[in-house]
Amino acid sequence: MRNRVAKALAFSSVLSILPGCFLFFWHEGRPLPTVDGPEDPSLLVGTLGTLVAVDWLEPDTLQVIRLPGLERRTVPLVGDAETLTGPDAEGRVVYIDCDSFGPSEYRLRVVSLRTGDDAVLLERKGDLNPSSSIALSPTGGQLAFTSSIDRGGYDYTPWMLELIDISTGHSTQIEGEIKQHHPLWFPDSQQLALVEWRDSDHFMVASILNVSSRERRVLREGQTYGMARGVSADGHAVLFGDGGPMCRVDASTGRILDEPFGLIGAAYGDSPTNSWVLIADLGSDKILYDGLPTTGTQQQLVAGFRSGAKWTVKLCDTHTGAFVTVIPQVWGEVSYGAFDF
Repeated sequence: MRNRVAKALAFSSVLSILPGCFLFFWHEGRPLPTVDGPEDPSLLVGTLGTLVAVDWLEPDTLQVIRLPGLERRTVPLVGDAETLTGPDAEGRVVYIDCDSFGPSEYRLRVVSLRTGDDAVLLERKGDLNPSSSIALSPTGGQLAFTSSIDRGGYDYTPWMLELIDISTGHSTQIEGEIKQHHPLWFPDSQQLALVEWRDSDHFMVASILNVSSRERRVLREGQTYGMARGVSADGHAVLFGDGGPMCRVDASTGRILDEPFGLIGAAYGDSPTNSWVLIADLGSDKILYDGLPTTGTQQQLVAGFRSGAKWTVKLCDTHTGAFVTVIPQVWGEVSYGAFDF
């Protein structure tokens, strides 16, 4: 999901008005495969929290969806959001805003779902790696930011992991050989799960970082189920998966806790987003994730430099296999938090 779609779409808009051979760039995406229903709306009962989404075609507008009733509202953004995280317990959402033209620079901005205030957290020069990632802690206002900068010709600087206080803007770099990874907060906001790539044996190494002591411990390593996808709502387990079945791993011991399970209609490789698939583990076997449209749904197709079809966000019960669509049309970035506006 973390890519320069905003730039690509802006570029495609220019190409679309040019004559001749440039017009072949402007085409409409194909429908995605679908997953058979029926859907089970009863899964929403007792499911709380807030989803925030940004459509890459309207990157200056934040969509806010409240569970369980799916009430929707919009919040205008000062910048154009490429990726986002939150909301935290105070209703704050952090997003990355990059310039599409001119000198390369990017900003981290914080928007309040309560007041609509939208302020710059930090602003820096440089062409940010499209795989850079942000993760806002559930409480305490800490932002984990992994980034690298293009030195020219897609030769990026070494990956850096920072912890940023979103109230003060104070940044602290985490020492160590940090490589590309997507940090995942535990519910206590004191621990981060992260995955690194080890060149020597091509293994993925999952570690847990204590943000207060800066101590890191290896949770598990290997090639099978190597990518951490989420942390359980109680903090006792980390979910792992590599684009297929997933499993829960004990956060203390690294032991696999249960049989591998699938997410019904998960987008995986069919998604044009390089998605992380799992959005949130809500507990009681309920998981929010990027999903394929349900059979019979009228799919919205997107035209442009990066064409495709909008996907969905689904809620499923991993025990029963039941699912329900939470957001029916998505072309952008989605995040979840326990905040109740």
